[in-house]
Amino acid sequence: DELDLNDFETVLSYQGKLNCLLELGRESDALQLAKQWHDPRLQQFALLYVVPILYRDERHIIAVRQRWHEAAQNLLEALDGLQITDPSYGLLYAHAWSLSNFYLAYQLMNDRPLQELYAQILIAILSPRLASFMSDLPRQSPRNRPIRVGVISPHLNNHNGSIWVLGWLASMVDDPDFEIYTYNISDKYDSGTRRFMAISKYRSIHLTPNTIEDSLATIRDDELDVMFFTDIGMHPSSKIISVMRLAPVQIQGWGHPVTSGSPTMNYYFSGEGMETENSKDHYSEILYRLPHIGLNYERPLFNGDASLLFEKYNLPLNRHILSSMQSTFKYHPSHDWIFAEIASRNPKCLITMVTHMGSEEVSLRLLQRMQPHFESRGLEISDHIRILPRLSYEDYLAFFQISNHVLDTIGWNGGNSSLQALSLGCPIVTLPTDLMRGRHTVAMLKKIGVDELIAHSPDHYVELSVKLMTDPGYRAMMIDRIKSNVDALFGDYQVSTAVKEAINSFVEA
Repeated sequence: DELDLNDFETVLSYQGKLNCLLELGRESDALQLAKQWHDPRLQQFALLYVVPILYRDERHIIAVRQRWHEAAQNLLEALDGLQITDPSYGLLYAHAWSLSNFYLAYQLMNDRPLQELYAQILIAILSPRLASFMSDLPRQSPRNRPIRVGVISPHLNNHNGSIWVLGWLASMVDDPDFEIYTYNISDKYDSGTRRFMAISKYRSIHLTPNTIEDSLATIRDDELDVMFFTDIGMHPSSKIISVMRLAPVQIQGWGHPVTSGSPTMNYYFSGEGMETENSKDHYSEILYRLPHIGLNYERPLFNGDASLLFEKYNLPLNRHILSSMQSTFKYHPSHDWIFAEIASRNPKCLITMVTHMGSEEVSLRLLQRMQPHFESRGLEISDHIRILPRLSYEDYLAFFQISNHVLDTIGWNGGNSSLQALSLGCPIVTLPTDLMRGRHTVAMLKKIGVDELIAHSPDHYVELSVKLMTDPGYRAMMIDRIKSNVDALFGDYQVSTAVKEAINSFVEA
């Protein structure tokens, strides 16, 4: 007998099956699963979930992107005139609460057109129920009270997506002209949450599909002047709130470095060092360039004994360890050959990666995709790449202490991890691309005056990596330069001051 599931349970069941298929690389089966929905609109929405974690090659990426675009366009056209009385409205509403488009950005292309299209889909589905929360709000006059600044996230805890925003708020915390409000829209709570509580009027609002009206009304009752959205796209609820109007001025930050596509988001705050002259074309928001890397970041603390890692993870003492410990989906197929070429030029290197956060199957497929590049150079991939288990924070930092250098993922750099590596004096080889998510590390290296580690081509990237392994004097010089200047990356109050000045200008405009 079939289970008697409500709309949200039905969509959750579908999403669970789909995720399992994608973890296993069974994309064709996932596409067949999407066709099981009875309503063509639900079929088109289901297709938007089918975005692989890993791609076979560039052609695979283009095909998936084209399929996604076509499904989104078809869906938006079919939603015209949607009413809450539509027989499929409940399922469409449930789907809107279940999709974040997280993996779409790892195709490493300009996602502005696709994110704008998806924002319109959300608006079409949510408007019949939530239109009153999408309308513009009048700008409040703050002359008789402090400026009210909000922060909203489903990750208001010790999470890379949001904890960085504490640095933006630093100049406002003890300023009587500002009041800070924080909105935790999930049930997560830890020491990071307590830090947000300590500096703000904290609101725990477990945002759910059935309680959203009351939750949004609670936020609006605070009559904010500005709202920061820290990580739009990392969770479905962050996409939902991104098309709402919760404050007259709404600002997105770099917790998920991709434009929201939403017409209700006014500004995207980034760092001038991470952007190019034409970067504004990548954002539906107005791009606002903060000084330097755009962050007032706390320096990471490490007090462990990194030498313990050799025995703990059975690492060789006589080889160059190259750290490339990024999320598996950051590895673009066009860059696979680089790892093999580095190993070919210096067979003594061992490249360490970490296993996928879900199934180890995904990491194994990454190795299988890379393997032909090693075989063509007469190398066995298992001799040169080691997939490590998920690491504790302490062990993750410790690897930077024992690594010869870091191989930055091209197209989507390390963000927090690059700051962590540099704080410990570990060199990073990077190759900047046009999008902000491919320019995190270049901004950091330029800020501390170590431009030599910024490659100008893939071949140069390989050469720099090999040089750090084969020229001890060069590597020692890079480490000395990093350690001498790295303090400039942390505690940059010029950034938090610039944030406060920007808010003042927006409110007074």
